[in-house]
Amino acid sequence: MKYLAVLIFGIFIGLVIGLNAPNSILEDASKSVPSTTPLIFPTETTALTSNVHLKAIKDNQIDTVINALLYSELPASETENIQSHLTKHLIQLSNDKQWHTLDAWLIELNATSLVNALYYQLQAQSYAAKGQFLTALETLFSANALAQTEQEQSKINREIHSLINFVSEEFFSGSHLISKQVIESFLQFAKQQELEYIPTSLALAQLYRQSNQLKQAQDELNNLPYDEQHTSAVEDLQRILATELAQDTRNQQGIPLIKHGSQFWVSVNIGNEMDLQLLIDTGASYTSLSMDAISRLMNQTNAISSNQRQLRVNTANGSTTARVFTLSSLAIDYASLNDIPVLEVNMGENSQTDGLLGMNFLGQFRFEIDQEKNLLFLEPKG
Repeated sequence: MKYLAVLIFGIFIGLVIGLNAPNSILEDASKSVPSTTPLIFPTETTALTSNVHLKAIKDNQIDTVINALLYSELPASETENIQSHLTKHLIQLSNDKQWHTLDAWLIELNATSLVNALYYQLQAQSYAAKGQFLTALETLFSANALAQTEQEQSKINREIHSLINFVSEEFFSGSHLISKQVIESFLQFAKQQELEYIPTSLALAQLYRQSNQLKQAQDELNNLPYDEQHTSAVEDLQRILATELAQDTRNQQGIPLIKHGSQFWVSVNIGNEMDLQLLIDTGASYTSLSMDAISRLMNQTNAISSNQRQLRVNTANGSTTARVFTLSSLAIDYASLNDIPVLEVNMGENSQTDGLLGMNFLGQFRFEIDQEKNLLFLEPKG
């Protein structure tokens, strides 16, 4: 009994000392025990959820997937996994040109907070594939507004430029899929969104030129920023437009005629050396000059070839032989022809003109006589 009492007393003392020991001691003791970070394994429920959602993506169960992303209390890692697989699935639908299924996904996704720049890019591809080019362009600019990084924005800008270039090339190559109205709306929207992309203004200028809106085409190219890549194309088109505008202005003004009864006279210049008055005669195959006019040209200018040949011609007085000369040039205002053959004819003593302007000159142009305003309009053929 004595020994038992001693043992119980010893245990009691030990407990009292342990309970009253300083914290530092307890901490030191704990350090002596080796510890490891526990590994966390997905539970069976989480794995099952993942498989269900990935299968829903594969089976295009759109509502199931969207509800899971929006309303299910899934771990962040699980949500990211679903979104990653969904993105890959949508890209694959685009690559496989399954536009109907892709559209069904995107319509629902774009109506939620899940919308992002990539979804708009894919939607634009679908629109473009169906020939809805303006809607595709609008969608790409929406994607650009949602881009979160410079790299993403740069990629979308390249897609925008690629679409502008493609649609422009298709139209000007004669594609029946793109009308003038469609391309004009498309390019005007593109320019409104991005003023400094030179190919847009070039395409618009070409479109206006094609429609004979020359001044509008020229205005489109004015004040464009310098761009070494496109400077040559811009300057070439500007030169062409300047020439055509000058020609158009002259055409609109018309060439003055002198009216005598039912006939019209016009002033012509020979070889930049002598002016003559000719009667317009659309029934004459050849331009003809009087003997006096031929003589003056030979004596006073170098505008007529001394070489001549004989030609059998029919006149009001019957068939006769006439000499044929060659003029270095014959010009009426802005319209000019070089090396034009003319006949020498007897115009009679009472003639007040130097000859007849025939179809070997007039026939080289689209011409019209405004008899009320006494104007001659000449436009080059071709």
